[in-house]
Amino acid sequence: MDWNLRVLQDLVYVRVRGCVDLLDLVDLERDLTESIEQALGPEDGPAVWTEAGRASRGLLDQAWRRLEEEWRQLRDMECPLCPLCSGPNESRAPVD
Repeated sequence: MDWNLRVLQDLVYVRVRGCVDLLDLVDLERDLTESIEQALGPEDGPAVWTEAGRASRGLLDQAWRRLEEEWRQLRDMECPLCPLCSGPNESRAPVD
């Protein structure tokens, strides 16, 4: 791989990574797992924990895919007032 491309990939990764708080996402997943465990009840013990973990992971994965789709839609908009096209001092049209 061309070293220039590798450096560019790393720079972009670092910038994107700076926009995402992974520890906050881990904390959210733990909170979600605990809430699902409470909703399922304590009667099954470890089986509930495993089910709650799978459910929270699946729900978080679905939410992440939805965010990716929303991001792609915003990125692909051809609106002159979208957040990617407008300057910092221009009014922006509401995004649905």
